[in-house]
Amino acid sequence: RRTCDSHLVVAMVDAYARSNELKNATDLYGMYRQTLRKKQKMMALLCILSACRTHNNVDVAEATFNEIRTLESDDALRQYMASSLILMSNIYAQNEDADKVTEVHELMKQNGVI
Repeated sequence: RRTCDSHLVVAMVDAYARSNELKNATDLYGMYRQTLRKKQKMMALLCILSACRTHNNVDVAEATFNEIRTLESDDALRQYMASSLILMSNIYAQNEDADKVTEVHELMKQNGVI
């Protein structure tokens, strides 16, 4: 089992993601995901998702969004879950995928975001 300072892992995921090194970001997250607490997992995944919007990578965004949706959403993570929905809506809109935007808007309604 790998151990590392969880804040360092999140910071490194963020640095890789911002540098459009999404494979390195997702690999690093995957290596340490079992050691991260739920909020830290969410923060790392949101870093990747945000970079996917910046670098227009729908495939990694969808995989990341699916990983986010597997996390149990409690009140402490509600704002982060809302952020992930907004980011996905924006990613799909940026790629002119109206059907996917509509799907995400339905999820937003179900989750009380809109």
